[in-house]
Amino acid sequence: MTMLQNKGNGIGNVSFYYRRYGTDSQVDWKVEYSVDDGSSWIQIGDNFTPLASNDVQEFNEDVNVAGDIRVRIKRATETGTSNKRLNIDDILITDYTGGTPVVVTPSFTPPGGNYLIPQTVTISTTTQGATIYYTTDGTEPNQSSILYTNPILVNQSVTIKARAYAPPDHIPSSVGNAEYILPITVNNIQELRTSPYGFYFLQGEVITTFTQSYRNQKFIQDATAGVLIDDPSGVIDTDYEIGDGITGIYGTTMEFGGMVEFVPYMDPGAPSSTGNEIIPIEISIDDMINNFETYESRVVKINNVSFDTPGVNFATGKAYSFTDSNSNTAQFRTTFYSANYIGTAIPSGSGDIIGILNSTSAGEFITSRSSDDLVFNPCFSIAQLRASVLNQEYTINCEAILTYKQQWRNQKFVQDETAAILLDDLAGIITTEYNIGDGITGISGILRNHNGMLRLEVNADPGLPTSTNNVVDPEVVTLAQLNANFGLYQSKLVRINGVTFANGGSTFIEGNNYPISDASSDASGVFRTEFYDADYLYTQIPTAAVDLIVIPNTVSNANYVTSRFASDIISLQPTITVTSPNGYEMWERGTIQNITWTSQDFTGNVKIVLLRPPLYTVVIADNLENTGFFEWSIPADQQVANNYKIRVQGVIPGDPMDESNNFFSIVAELPVPKIVINEIMYNPSNSNPVLPDNRYEYLELYNNSTFTVDLTGWKVTNAISHTFTSGTILTPGEYLVLAKKMPIH
Repeated sequence: MTMLQNKGNGIGNVSFYYRRYGTDSQVDWKVEYSVDDGSSWIQIGDNFTPLASNDVQEFNEDVNVAGDIRVRIKRATETGTSNKRLNIDDILITDYTGGTPVVVTPSFTPPGGNYLIPQTVTISTTTQGATIYYTTDGTEPNQSSILYTNPILVNQSVTIKARAYAPPDHIPSSVGNAEYILPITVNNIQELRTSPYGFYFLQGEVITTFTQSYRNQKFIQDATAGVLIDDPSGVIDTDYEIGDGITGIYGTTMEFGGMVEFVPYMDPGAPSSTGNEIIPIEISIDDMINNFETYESRVVKINNVSFDTPGVNFATGKAYSFTDSNSNTAQFRTTFYSANYIGTAIPSGSGDIIGILNSTSAGEFITSRSSDDLVFNPCFSIAQLRASVLNQEYTINCEAILTYKQQWRNQKFVQDETAAILLDDLAGIITTEYNIGDGITGISGILRNHNGMLRLEVNADPGLPTSTNNVVDPEVVTLAQLNANFGLYQSKLVRINGVTFANGGSTFIEGNNYPISDASSDASGVFRTEFYDADYLYTQIPTAAVDLIVIPNTVSNANYVTSRFASDIISLQPTITVTSPNGYEMWERGTIQNITWTSQDFTGNVKIVLLRPPLYTVVIADNLENTGFFEWSIPADQQVANNYKIRVQGVIPGDPMDESNNFFSIVAELPVPKIVINEIMYNPSNSNPVLPDNRYEYLELYNNSTFTVDLTGWKVTNAISHTFTSGTILTPGEYLVLAKKMPIH
């Protein structure tokens, strides 16, 4: 904090009260003054550091300097980018009135900080005739300390403290200090990791194993160990690829989330080598758990494991358990948010995980760099089975979903994402009771072709379902598509829309064939009652067009389709469905509101009617084109009530109709809502932030109205961008907070 203009009449005394900001970790501060419009600065008193509490402290120092001056309060240590905040109150700068002058605090050239080579340090004060004494052992200097006469050679890390004395008419200066940190040279990462946290020069070549844009992070390793380079300030500008060698890295070590991190001091420059092969270290889950620090930040490989939740999609920042053959369990975490497997299914079966060991405050994990690091054996699918050689034994180790079963020959139809197959079980080998929608893994048998129908003659019971209640959405096809590629759809659940039976009005009899057609170019097909347990047998064949859910099958080299149940034969009755208003809306009279609806298999014109029980009926629009949308200008004198409904109906008797599911209200004109921004939390503090402080910002709204306000569709723009979703309600006197959703570091 710096004065931008001079103060006349000099400085007699500077005082103010201070304490920490929020719960920030504490750092050192200093007060300085300038007599040359800010070109140079002179420290007032000693550095000060707030207490790690909310206790208020006072800074109070005599200066006694005449002339035009300005004052600033700044961070004492020049390095570092965090916790540069302080609460200050009651700043008082008195005029100079001729009190005893104070010797100006000594300054150091160059100033304290990190340096790569030895420095020659000079100490000076602007007070004429002053003598400077200094120490290098951490003690406070006095007139018995070392007398400063010549520049000091600093060839190792040291803190120099100095105080200046003048003739008896001056008060001795405050203590000035400067910390000079020179790097400690280490040969490899193991030496770096096992040394105390500090400033180091890693002189050996290391290999880049992974990079990500988040915090400009890089993982590096050599033959001895690995470490994470955490570079939130973007010090390293050079783009390194995986396999690049880097030689000569300066930086500071620290610990975060249980991991050793190396914060770079400067860009080490172009790669010293490229294309280095990274061979993962093979470890076990036991090694990962019991020797985590040995392998932390290194590329490792854990063999023969399986995820506990296969099929679930990977999400960022989540942990997923995996298990080895000895039932040992560890955690895989999606720490690398840009990895290409995010959003894809967790692999099933067993395989190998290659990844980098890392940790957070939540635990210790392995994280793969890309999908190439998840080396899982692809399962044997039904499509692969159907393309295989006949009369040999196969096992479908992909999960298949049961779509139908019948008592005849204990047959079952199953399908996966690739294809479908009939399971033929004349001997009743499968005794497990499965339900439609069950997932079955490990189905084995002999592949046969019986008169054109490909089937798997099972030879073992695969055991309990591996999942339940799966829903298979039938693929929509036409008869033309079936006729052209019947083998592609054989045994697979499909849907054919707009089907007409040639024998409409007669009765379904088992084992019979019924010609069908649709609107496709090759419209002929045959519906066969091949499933003798079907509940539509001996019922009337539809006379109007229907949609059919069927399983294509082949009998004696002739192709058919067969529905499983009566519910697979879907009547195409025309419908209208009102979607808005559909209940509980509050519409102001005098406004324009949208009436919407959907229709199926109905294209005729409609009329819209406003209803209110018991007898109120008003036609709003008549003989309207069936677009599904109408803008209604509510009359300004429309009666206020809370029991209105809208009916949309065809204009011809017998046409479909529908009404709002529940009542909606027409209300008097509402006053203008009073929604105010009650609080803006900008750049809040956090004692142990996982992410930069601005990720914890929030905006608080307050309903200062006397009525409930529906915020649906309201927007906050510019610095914050948010649109309130449907149903966001703010009652009178209620608060609402907008905040960011945070990933975990």
